[in-house]
Amino acid sequence: QVDIISHVTITVKNIDKALTFYQKFGLEIVGEKKNGCQFLRSRPSKSGWPTHVLLKEDENMASRGNSSNIGMTRLCMYCPNAKAEAARLEKQCGLTPMAPPATSKLAAGAYIAAYQDPDGFVIYILQLPPVINIALRCSHWWNKVKTPNMFHWTVNVSDIKAGMAIFEKLGFVKVTDGPADKVVYDLLPAFGISQAVSVVEHYRLCKLPKDSFVATVFKWGTPKSEVGAAALLNTMTISVRDVPEALEKAKALGMVEIESPKYVDLPVFGKVHVGAAYVESGANRIEFCCFTNKLE
Repeated sequence: QVDIISHVTITVKNIDKALTFYQKFGLEIVGEKKNGCQFLRSRPSKSGWPTHVLLKEDENMASRGNSSNIGMTRLCMYCPNAKAEAARLEKQCGLTPMAPPATSKLAAGAYIAAYQDPDGFVIYILQLPPVINIALRCSHWWNKVKTPNMFHWTVNVSDIKAGMAIFEKLGFVKVTDGPADKVVYDLLPAFGISQAVSVVEHYRLCKLPKDSFVATVFKWGTPKSEVGAAALLNTMTISVRDVPEALEKAKALGMVEIESPKYVDLPVFGKVHVGAAYVESGANRIEFCCFTNKLE
């Protein structure tokens, strides 16, 4: 499929340790490892292409900073009964949350338990308020979606207006906006972030029309977001028909540091055409990939 988020890339130091960790969240291995990379995905369903995770091994990767720093810093897994899932992860898998899980009074019982992979990347399970949760449960039942499943990918930016504008021009449509006075602050302690002193300026959940996986453009006020080497550890990839055309569009809409197209040898898919551009200088790299333009 095209015009969807085909996969997100997470850099890890040791791919075998990372695979053991991510499989505990229900992500299934797809194909064989190649060039230190391995694809995983949520369990298949009848609802279309499930966004994949590409683990990419780099023994010399930069240390990860706080999940409030600039970059693609968190992966959210939706689960209709996250409390039960957190109990399973601890009892059966030996995983302990990075901080005590949080239940929200502000959002009618929404629940988060957050974890760090062996290199410090944050993945968390989310249970939404009852009314939304029931609707999602019905949708998942109809589409035969197994849970937990990948829900959204956080993109921390330094300029929220510019970040949202770029995603809009890339074709993402708004799911919901969260201005500062609508932020569910009492869920932040699940990430080890103080509710009392934190300020979120704005966030937006958005998605491509053909896709179900969501990108969350996020701007922190306090704690202050820093830009470091870790801002380049993760990538989001959009499947397109024509990579040079997508890069011209990215340049025209204000993306920076355009990377010329080249063939990249991926597990499962072989040598496919890939280019990239950045939402802002030194951070938030978005790839454009044509899976049908392959080098044999």
